[in-house]
Amino acid sequence: MVSKKKLATPGLTKMSKFVSRLKSNSKIELCGMDTASNLMDSWRWIDFIDPKTGLPCLMLEWLFGCRGMLTGRFVKIEADPGIGKSSYMFLQYGMGQQTSGAYAIHFESEGAPQPPDYIAAMGCNPDDLGILQPRSIEECMSRVEELTYEMRKDDPDKKYPIILGVDSVSGLGSKNDDELDLPLEKRTVLELGGGGAGLAGHARTLSKWFRDRGCLWLQEFDVLMFATAQLKDNIVIGGMPGVQLPADQKKKTIADAVMNFNASYRLRMNSSPLYNKETKTDLGELVKIKVIKNKVSPKNREIQIPLIRGQGFNFAEATCDWLRYKSPIIFKDGTKFEIEQRGAWINCPMIREKNFASNQAGKEELMQNLHANTDMVMSLREGLRIRGFGFDFEKTYVPSKEELEDLTGGVDAVEG
Repeated sequence: MVSKKKLATPGLTKMSKFVSRLKSNSKIELCGMDTASNLMDSWRWIDFIDPKTGLPCLMLEWLFGCRGMLTGRFVKIEADPGIGKSSYMFLQYGMGQQTSGAYAIHFESEGAPQPPDYIAAMGCNPDDLGILQPRSIEECMSRVEELTYEMRKDDPDKKYPIILGVDSVSGLGSKNDDELDLPLEKRTVLELGGGGAGLAGHARTLSKWFRDRGCLWLQEFDVLMFATAQLKDNIVIGGMPGVQLPADQKKKTIADAVMNFNASYRLRMNSSPLYNKETKTDLGELVKIKVIKNKVSPKNREIQIPLIRGQGFNFAEATCDWLRYKSPIIFKDGTKFEIEQRGAWINCPMIREKNFASNQAGKEELMQNLHANTDMVMSLREGLRIRGFGFDFEKTYVPSKEELEDLTGGVDAVEG
């Protein structure tokens, strides 16, 4: 079976002229309208790096399929309690602080904020991180807006992006919950939230906020917003007690549908214990992150990162192992990038003719050597189809090998 090659859409010359004419007319408000080909020109990235070394983090770039997190977006992180949601948020704050001088504010709902040394271990500067403890979902969303307006008074030119994290939405109550204790005739419908107590009121609060101003507000103020949500077992949506639920309804989060719909990215996290096999000591957790929604690049990618207690995420070693697993990676000119395991040593022929020790120090040395060659790193990014660097594939659609296999049933031949 042979499939026709998908062709790139030709330039919309008439539409380009039309948009240009409207932009020159001061009486017409476009509300951000532009041609699709120009949209990425205004995108603002918060680059992925390893805050400990300052090196780019290829592992995260591949996970999300782009050079960093985009401002003006909403990210939902879902996991069981104690998995590493907060740790990832502190990591993101640290990346923003180091790469773009971002403002960062953490909304803590669980009553016991992490100590400064823990936050610093994730690569985040605790002196440059604001912490707020809202008492309800209504107060949280109100403070999100108020603080953003105040920060933009200090930075009217939007030189610095804003990163806001709500940890966690599941831990916030609702003002509407208090009405359950009132007589029916004294219960009111709150303007923010739309009425109704409990889980329904919680969801309505978020739904109303996103519907009325959320998405445009995030884009207008260059805000990257994170919200974590704890997975809950067997929240029955309809049906009768005792009825077996479908598999996809056994794990839910509070305001699940609202956050899922508005999120540009959804992350699912879990972890397993991490031990030193020789000393049999507990080192921390092996955190697994899977992207289950991605509006920019392919979804369903997954990585594993060691989260070492007291030291934070170990990206240098994890990225080296991940590149070895991904090998070979084909460059545009057809050459192959490989990392090979040879007993107690690892080797990357493209870097130099030297073996590196197959331990943390050796893998960190290999990564330092790799990132010293900027051209090689850019070729790796192009081979991994990382967006945000202006590669040719971002402008003209070229199907990947995996897409060709899906289209042709395993036959790589393409017409045209």
